[in-house]
Amino acid sequence: VAGSYGYVAVYTQKRTILYQGTNSTNIAVSHVLEMGCTSADSIVNVGDDILFLSPYGPSTLKRYINGTQLINDMIGFPIAPLMHDTASQDGWGKCVAYHDIVSRRVIWWLPEGDVPNQGFVYQYDVKSWTRFNGWSINCVTRTSGNQLIAGGINGQLMILNQGGDDNGVSIFAYYITAWFDKGEPERNMTCPFMEIWVRVSGVKLTLTSIWDYGDAVDSHDIIYN
Repeated sequence: VAGSYGYVAVYTQKRTILYQGTNSTNIAVSHVLEMGCTSADSIVNVGDDILFLSPYGPSTLKRYINGTQLINDMIGFPIAPLMHDTASQDGWGKCVAYHDIVSRRVIWWLPEGDVPNQGFVYQYDVKSWTRFNGWSINCVTRTSGNQLIAGGINGQLMILNQGGDDNGVSIFAYYITAWFDKGEPERNMTCPFMEIWVRVSGVKLTLTSIWDYGDAVDSHDIIYN
């Protein structure tokens, strides 16, 4: 159950039932949307909106511009195939989600096995996706100061978004682009330079270029101070 826009949204596995009213005497069903929620722990409020994990991927409950209707916007279409590859629909029922207000993102954790260990991150200020892996969580709560505290699989508590390493272990991050089509395949083409833009210091960067869908690979280390 979640509330927004003066509505109360009751999520089931197969549909969303929206109630509207001010008290127990006048509350009534307002809308029934034919799309449900896979996990109660996947529902988060962001401002006046509700984000949740539907069977089609992460979705948001939005209001039409005229203010009279509510709709589902399936923001997770770009990432849904990867989420389905990670966990079955039963695994989606174990999803854990939280809202990182400071970083303006929502993270849905899915299990690649029994424990949620694959985080799918929606950066809602720029409407883009990334992915976390390499650690596991069971739950996350947010303090009044917007500090995120996560519960680990062995009963430990973890403070998130603090420091520049993962409990003393270096954090490994990578970005993979799509394939770039440079035109006719039979032509010989060159790439004279590549630009890399970063906003951190004291890190080691490795640039790997892959050509012809993997036929040729070239890798260089870059020290950025």
